[in-house]
Amino acid sequence: MGNSRGHVAAVVALGALALTAVVVLSTGHPHPNVATVFLLAAGLVAAVGCFIRAAGSAGPRRRAWSMLAVAATIAAAGNGVVAVLVGGSLGGPAVDATIGVALLIAIVGILLFPQEKLSRTEATTRILDGVVGGCAALIIASALVYSQLLASTQGGGLERAVVLVIPVLDVIVVTAAASQLLRADEVDRSALALLMIGFFCYAVGDLHYAVLDAEGSYVFGTWTDLGWILGYLTIAVATAVPGRAGRRERRRRPGGIASTGAVFAIILGAGVIQIVAGVPRDVRTGTGMLWLVLVMSAAARQMLLISENHALRRGLERTVDAQTGDLRHLLRERSALIDSVGDGIYAVDREGRITLMNRSAREMLGLDGELDRTTHAHTLFHTDLEGAEDPLVACYITEAIQLGSTTASEDDVYVRGDGVRLEVEITASPILEDDGSVSGAVVAFRDATQRREVERMKRQFLSVVGHELRTPLTAIQGSLQMLDDGVAGPLPAPGPRLLRMATENSERLGRLVNDILDVERLSSGQMPMQIVPHRVDALIADGLGAVDALADARCIRVTAAADDSVVVADEGRFGQVITNLVGNALKFSEPGTEVRVTADGTGDEVVVGVHDQGRGIPEAQIEAVFERFRQVDSSDVRREGGMGLGLAITREIVHQMKGRIWVTSEVGVGTTFWFTLPRSAGTDAGGDGAASAASSTSSEE
Repeated sequence: MGNSRGHVAAVVALGALALTAVVVLSTGHPHPNVATVFLLAAGLVAAVGCFIRAAGSAGPRRRAWSMLAVAATIAAAGNGVVAVLVGGSLGGPAVDATIGVALLIAIVGILLFPQEKLSRTEATTRILDGVVGGCAALIIASALVYSQLLASTQGGGLERAVVLVIPVLDVIVVTAAASQLLRADEVDRSALALLMIGFFCYAVGDLHYAVLDAEGSYVFGTWTDLGWILGYLTIAVATAVPGRAGRRERRRRPGGIASTGAVFAIILGAGVIQIVAGVPRDVRTGTGMLWLVLVMSAAARQMLLISENHALRRGLERTVDAQTGDLRHLLRERSALIDSVGDGIYAVDREGRITLMNRSAREMLGLDGELDRTTHAHTLFHTDLEGAEDPLVACYITEAIQLGSTTASEDDVYVRGDGVRLEVEITASPILEDDGSVSGAVVAFRDATQRREVERMKRQFLSVVGHELRTPLTAIQGSLQMLDDGVAGPLPAPGPRLLRMATENSERLGRLVNDILDVERLSSGQMPMQIVPHRVDALIADGLGAVDALADARCIRVTAAADDSVVVADEGRFGQVITNLVGNALKFSEPGTEVRVTADGTGDEVVVGVHDQGRGIPEAQIEAVFERFRQVDSSDVRREGGMGLGLAITREIVHQMKGRIWVTSEVGVGTTFWFTLPRSAGTDAGGDGAASAASSTSSEE
């Protein structure tokens, strides 16, 4: 903050000094003493400012500011000594030589500033631009100034050379500052811009003085001296302006329309001025040489740019050819990949029109000719829905495009090209751009006809098997019961054991048949249910009574903790759910552990949990435990029995009673099956409601 305020104060002070000089020296009366003071003060301030800026810099910047400080000191000292000793006259070879040396040192200082790293072509082009600009400026000066300077010079060759060199050096230092400004870092750009302005003011002062002095009308101490004073002060301001650190920006390539136009505008301007002003006889040779250098530099510049542009165009052509080949390869690869997929795939744009379709989709839809790319895909593959005002509104393609939603495993019916209906299972996903907008959708589908036929045959098989097994099974169980009642008399010694084994297996087979029939009824929605309010604690107690024997046999303690919430459920099916879940927990728990059943009314539902301390379920298999004929381990079938239907039946029962079911498990710790059922708003239960939560239904004894 302190440095910033100091810079502002310095700039304000220098501006005030410049304003004072302008006011005093513009009165129309000579003020040589005042001009001397202002000139020496401005030069001293510029020199001191450059030294201070050099002390606060490092590397190339330190060297650049040091050289500028030396140049300002030499120029100011030369002007001051002559002004004091000679009585205000600024003429003479001594002053010219001093100024010439100062300008040479200033040129070196300007060139020492750090530059943007350029290619060889860019660097050469900018050098040639500087040569063109410098030659044009010298041509203009030769037409307007040099003839008068030469006419007024009475000395020998050295004096004439010094007089002619000063304007050349002025042009070079301004051109160098402008060139460096174009290549400078962000931190140096403001300072270089002010340095260029300062040297320009100084050059104007030099040329103005030279012309007036040649005419014999120059008077020291008037407004004509403001060029030098303002030049020094502007350089001083450049030392006080802080650098702005920022990201390096890549400059525009030289040789563009703007830079080329500027070069030719400079040449045209020099030519017009020379034609209007004429070419003095004594500078014709020099002017001709300048024109030769200018034209050769401009021609070399253009040839260099043409060569670079040609190489650039050839490089771009090679790059485009290579990328085009890569793109063709990717397109062929994508086409082969999509066509190798057995599922049908097609893509649509934002209007729902087909943009891509693979071979499998064409074959399944019976499309042999050109695709209709003007009609919405929904309209192409669907018949009109009776009574539907706009069948596109509920279409998964529309939802994917307008809402950005994904549809998975949805059943649909497509109409083939020959009019045959095709049952399909589809997945639709939106195509998202980098900005999150949706540009279309991709639909993948598979023929579901065979799958649905297999499911129908499976259901039919299970139904037939279930009903066909029940009749002989009932007869077998009746015969076994009669033998157990002694109808056939006492059985021989192995008889009771064999009878007990046959009875147990017939009961197991009966449960399997019942499960098969339950699966069929649940799938078809034909399982009758009486869904009425019941006390959840009473339902749990009744359900646990059916697993007492199994718990005792495995030496596992079963406990229940349920509140008195009233749940809306079918009493028998609720008991079946509890029996299945607790029985499953008992099968996979070790002796001496505990199975807990909890129930809590929360909001508009009752949450029931069955917790065990068994081996747990691997995370990868949790989603599959509710599938039909599925066991976590195939050895479970041999060791524990069952066909993997219990949890599938449990899920269907819970869903039909408007509930949810899920499982949480940790391997080696235990598993919890959760399910919810709607909670009754009232407190009256449809059942007996007399039972309360059982605290323990069996023990290890």
